[in-house]
Amino acid sequence: MLFEEAEKIRWIGGEGYAFGGWTAAGALAAVLCMLLYCRRKGLKPGSGILMSLMSLVLGILCSRLFFCLLTQELGHMLPISGWIRVSGGGWSTTGIIGGVLLAGWLTARCTGQNAGDLLDAGCLALPLFMIFERLGEQTTIDFDISRVISEETEGGGWLNVQDVYGTYLAVFRIAAILAAALFIMLEIVSRMKKTERGDVFNVFLLLFGSIGILTESLRYDEFLSYHFVKFQMVGAALLLGGGLLAAALRCAKPSKKMKIASAVCLTLMVGLVIGLEFALDRTRTNPVLVYCGMTLTVGIPAVIGLLEIRTERKG
Repeated sequence: MLFEEAEKIRWIGGEGYAFGGWTAAGALAAVLCMLLYCRRKGLKPGSGILMSLMSLVLGILCSRLFFCLLTQELGHMLPISGWIRVSGGGWSTTGIIGGVLLAGWLTARCTGQNAGDLLDAGCLALPLFMIFERLGEQTTIDFDISRVISEETEGGGWLNVQDVYGTYLAVFRIAAILAAALFIMLEIVSRMKKTERGDVFNVFLLLFGSIGILTESLRYDEFLSYHFVKFQMVGAALLLGGGLLAAALRCAKPSKKMKIASAVCLTLMVGLVIGLEFALDRTRTNPVLVYCGMTLTVGIPAVIGLLEIRTERKG
């Protein structure tokens, strides 16, 4: 049985959620991207197909697992009996990313290739999937939207949604725009002459991690959260930290100052983001000022990581 309030689509022999149609379109776009990238880079025949199949399977499994383990909608972890009831909802973009990265690593092991090549393919395809997935979130009521930003109930723009209580930011549309920009940037990186294996993967971790912290902070639908802790924001912070660590490890001769800056920025970022989230929820601080501070807080580690990659390429 499908939820009545969710938007649906019909096809021959049945009906399903419209959100499923959007995610299927995103998955198709991601698969085509992986196939074309593997062909362009001259990887072993069949690498793209194997990578795509593993990404679909592991992406679905990890996405569902992440949700089932961390959701607190019932006040506790979802019972094991509910894990296979996928028609009831429950997916996670953080889990999908983990599944695709695992698929890249396994494909490299199975085909005897460098893991960087396959991780690059997966990370270039992920933003394409997210564009469709985020736009598909508009088919679910009161999902991936912000706090009330105005008491106006009419005359909103494309980046707003409205109901009888007021106007909200359409965070899902903002996230879709940022995913499109991220795809363009990663495509440019993949075509640069000095790009090496793993660069697209590294840049994806840095940029998506910082973007993910901001978009997850903006949303106010209590999805995958426990009190003030938002688990997908924690996942985005781990991606950003992993990207900064990978950039430092891959850089043959990073300066001592840059190493210190990386460690300090990560430590400060965690504390500042927690403090800024507290300011949003518990004080009357101007949200615009808070998000300016948060953008700066998550942007500095990303910039340091990009500088480390640039230093390595120039060296």
